[in-house]
Amino acid sequence: METLREIKALDDAVKNQIQTIDAFARTNRSNIALVEASLVGGVRGHDAKLRATLHSVDDGLTRARGELERAADALRRVQAI
Repeated sequence: METLREIKALDDAVKNQIQTIDAFARTNRSNIALVEASLVGGVRGHDAKLRATLHSVDDGLTRARGELERAADALRRVQAI
């Protein structure tokens, strides 16, 4: 029974992390839109670097969310055993 509680706690933690990533990703995407709307070329390509960094963060969040989804699926499979 203790193992089931631990699995449930892990599942809850994974779900919370997914929610946190979703919220951060929404904010990041909003920031990307603001930056892209306000940048019209910059000295030494700093605007392009900033855009690339923000997009890289978004890609990383997408990958992290996918891994957490896979972890949640695995936990559900374990709970079903």
